[in-house]
Amino acid sequence: MITTVEPISTYKQRVAEAIASIDESEVMAIIGMLRSIRDRGSTIFVVGNGGSQANAQHLVLHLRDVGIKAIDLMADGAFLTAQSNDFGYKGSAARLLKLLQRGSDGLLVISGSGRSDNILECLRVGKGTKAGILGFGGGLALPSCQVAVVLPQTEYGVVEDAMLVVIHIIHESLKNDF
Repeated sequence: MITTVEPISTYKQRVAEAIASIDESEVMAIIGMLRSIRDRGSTIFVVGNGGSQANAQHLVLHLRDVGIKAIDLMADGAFLTAQSNDFGYKGSAARLLKLLQRGSDGLLVISGSGRSDNILECLRVGKGTKAGILGFGGGLALPSCQVAVVLPQTEYGVVEDAMLVVIHIIHESLKNDF
């Protein structure tokens, strides 16, 4: 039982600091990439893990709302579990990406740590522009991304909350020109 508001106000402050650290030029670069994908009729593939996967699903919903063909690589549970069972989790999303992606498509990874093996594998096999919404300073994923929103925070909840703000900024920006 919480007996003081201190934990609440402390967490709110950490999230506010994370939101303040969002670099608008990085967000605009991702928005530009997504507009380009939409304009040429290509597809953006989106992937994450855990809370970042929940954010990836949320982003896919908003991208489809603004006319962008978006596919959540983690949405096909039967395929993913079969691949994970037969070949291991690391390459499960990357196998689906290799099957579906064309050269004009893009990849957007969402990762709190930027170091998940399956995210890094998707970046390795992905075609076209590769982007990220990344916490923990970008981690190992950052060098493989042509554009990225990088959050320096290293607390998963705070990073995931700030990522959701980025997702809503992207949606608001794209719906204004759809």
